[in-house]
Amino acid sequence: MELTLIYLVALLFYFLPFSVALLRLHTGRTKIFFVNLLCGWTAIGWVIAMLMALDVINARKPL
Repeated sequence: MELTLIYLVALLFYFLPFSVALLRLHTGRTKIFFVNLLCGWTAIGWVIAMLMALDVINARKPL
């Protein structure tokens, strides 16, 4: 039970950049998903995905 909770929290943290992109209605959320999925296991890949998700130019304001 405790191990499952740890895995769930780790998975949520791993996909945090993609979640941010979804919430911000980012125009490049598909690219962010694949960068996060394929390169997110490295610290540099995760940071790149997060920076892409936080990009102000490609984000749309939520309705």
